[in-house]
Amino acid sequence: MFDDTTVASPFLPGVRLHDIVPSRLAEVAADGVLVAVSAASRVRIRANETDLVAGPGSLLILPPDEGRRVELNGVQRVRALAVDPVWLTACGSFVPAAPEACDDPAARQAFLRLISALGTAEPADRVAHQWWTLRQGLWGGSPENFLRGAVRRALGHLHGAYAAKLSLDGIAAVARSSKYHLVRTFRKQIGLPPHGYQVLLRVLRARDLLRNGARSVAAAQEVGFLDQSHLSRHFVRLCGMTPGVFGRSVTTVRTAAEVVERPASVSVADIASSN
Repeated sequence: MFDDTTVASPFLPGVRLHDIVPSRLAEVAADGVLVAVSAASRVRIRANETDLVAGPGSLLILPPDEGRRVELNGVQRVRALAVDPVWLTACGSFVPAAPEACDDPAARQAFLRLISALGTAEPADRVAHQWWTLRQGLWGGSPENFLRGAVRRALGHLHGAYAAKLSLDGIAAVARSSKYHLVRTFRKQIGLPPHGYQVLLRVLRARDLLRNGARSVAAAQEVGFLDQSHLSRHFVRLCGMTPGVFGRSVTTVRTAAEVVERPASVSVADIASSN
């Protein structure tokens, strides 16, 4: 289906799908990584001096750690969901501290449906539904009958129009629910009220724009914030730093990588002057 690539959906800015060889897992380990193992036999996982044995078809939950060394013996390719820790934490889920295995068939089915939906023309509510069903199965009990009705319709609307000015009355109308019932059930299942969830979507999208070189003012405007200060306030609350600091940190990392990749014929003086 994929060839050493990354697939993202505009409806799930906190989730990315990687289809890679096991040796490349370290490259996507900056986020929490959920791995589906569909081997014909048990698989031994070694991560940070921790050994974990998983059965056929198990879902593996690996904690964030850029320096992690992961060995998946007997596996040719891995489909991994890199889940943003900010996304998980903001929505009330925990970021795992150690490798875990999940053998719940319903969770595995939700995982398979989600990776099929990512990168396709699936409607926003279906993509969002598969993610939240999976998330509920892994961290919140059985996913059976989860996210049906009003909450699912509200999620689809928010994912498809997060940059727009949405009122609670308007969201409730799309969800075909009273706004009081919607807020109560949305918060219970998602971890945030509808408006808080919309703000989270905007911040994560703005962070992607900053990572790609956009300025804070332009990012704030594109994702629907009133101005740069409006973005900055929520960015600091969710990400722990200002958009400017984040943008400079990404630029520093990118510049360092470019220096490493320069030809050997480039002198030290040339490198210094270029920075």
